[in-house]
Amino acid sequence: MAFPFMEAVVGFMILIQEKFEKSRAYSLDKSHFHFLHELVTILMDSAILFFGVLPWFWKKSGEFVVLVGLNAENEIIHTLAFLAGVMVWSQVTDLPFSLYSTFVIESRHGFNKQTVWLFFRDLFKGICLAVILGPLIVSAIII
Repeated sequence: MAFPFMEAVVGFMILIQEKFEKSRAYSLDKSHFHFLHELVTILMDSAILFFGVLPWFWKKSGEFVVLVGLNAENEIIHTLAFLAGVMVWSQVTDLPFSLYSTFVIESRHGFNKQTVWLFFRDLFKGICLAVILGPLIVSAIII
């Protein structure tokens, strides 16, 4: 009994080591997944640039504006239609990665408190905010 507090200190150090190992495993999983996500994003963006998808989509967004009955010569309307399509494409291509990150990686390490319903509700709220605020901001930038 030369050091009565030694057992408490050793127990505390073991708890710190366990927390460190859990944190390290979570960080490694997130890092590996982030690397894969960025690789897919770079490949997709490169393909979009290589195959000229953006000019093609600009043309298609102008055709859509005319189809809806608006003036495609109006830069603001044409740009908003283009950006809306890009936003939809971005949401669709990013959805599998978001779902995996939230419901696989986060759950694996015990951090996920979100349900599928809450996930999609938050996604819908974000899209609504983008639909409401996006045109105002883009219009202000173009003018």
